[in-house]
Amino acid sequence: MNKELNKIVGKRIKTIRRNLGFTMEQFGNELGTTKAVVNNWEKGRNLPNKANLLLIANIAKVKVETLLSEEEPSLIQLMIEGFEATCYELSDEIKTKLLASDPDSARGKIMDLYACRLAGRA
Repeated sequence: MNKELNKIVGKRIKTIRRNLGFTMEQFGNELGTTKAVVNNWEKGRNLPNKANLLLIANIAKVKVETLLSEEEPSLIQLMIEGFEATCYELSDEIKTKLLASDPDSARGKIMDLYACRLAGRA
């Protein structure tokens, strides 16, 4: 990755952190790293590893590809990605409740949830 992209991604990470109301230290703690590492990301000195990129993207409810894109994502794109992430979280919560309440009929309903997820990705 080039230095310019590192700076773009660093700015996005800083925006995500600030929108969450976290200090660098708090954000680092959430990700299992240090304030110094977060500072390096935000300054564009280096990028997070794959695991941290995924965590940051999940926190921001965007795709890793969007986080790493050289182009600024559109508001519509961000809204769609946030909506998809929320739907996935809800479907996982529904799956858990279905299994707890009626394990025998839950299988078919859970399969419907996954079919819905796959249809949304098509």
